[in-house]
Amino acid sequence: MEHKEFYDDPAGYVLTLNYSDYKSNCDFFEWCFLHHSNLKTKENIFLDICAGPAFHALEFSRRNWKAYALDLSESMRDFAVSTAQKEAILLNYYIGDMKQFVLPEKVSLSVTFDNSISHILTNEDFIMHLNSVRENTVPGGIYIIDFAHPRLFFPLSNPGVWKAHDNDTEIEMIVSMPDDHYDTVTQIWDMTFKTITQKNGNIIRTAESIMKQRYYLTQELKALFMLSGIVEQFTFYGSHYLPPIPLTHGDESISMTVVLKFKE
Repeated sequence: MEHKEFYDDPAGYVLTLNYSDYKSNCDFFEWCFLHHSNLKTKENIFLDICAGPAFHALEFSRRNWKAYALDLSESMRDFAVSTAQKEAILLNYYIGDMKQFVLPEKVSLSVTFDNSISHILTNEDFIMHLNSVRENTVPGGIYIIDFAHPRLFFPLSNPGVWKAHDNDTEIEMIVSMPDDHYDTVTQIWDMTFKTITQKNGNIIRTAESIMKQRYYLTQELKALFMLSGIVEQFTFYGSHYLPPIPLTHGDESISMTVVLKFKE
């Protein structure tokens, strides 16, 4: 079963995943923009792909960028737009598929964060996605993709569990059960995502989704970038924080973050 109940509680999603580091993420994104882009326009326009609650897009709007967000979840859109309205900041949020989309104008910096790229399951769709991002990017702009670190490629023997508290509410998130099906040929997991919400010790909501996920390895990414024919340059980093560290920097390397520059 492929369903997205997991994303229907944006407030719980935000609480459990703890978005407190989003400002540090944005510092890194701006550093990448400064060091890797070569713009022929001075307008700074940011796109948050698979944006969810759009915390990065909201932060870029606070930093005087024009900000766009793209996601399939209407619940997440409504949450993000409400946040923007409360703060009186501008956010352009679109419901759309990351594989193929069209914005009203081209952006200078795009980001897909927190391994959301894993929703793209085939090489063909991955290249379609790259083409779509390129078509929506101004010459000299960059695209940052935050992948799971390659050490997390193989199915986990134990589920990932996070708990968060907010006054009398506790939310537990469970990701990836040991018996989740993994296809060794397609590299696709049928991965469990589950949240359990309790208030004053009583369960008030349980949401479970089985979502197909594909994790990518470094060498296949290099091959896909070259096969696409549209990537001019790619740089791998080992985290999405400053200072930038190499992907091969031991246990300090916590993610596989790639900065792409497209051919003009």
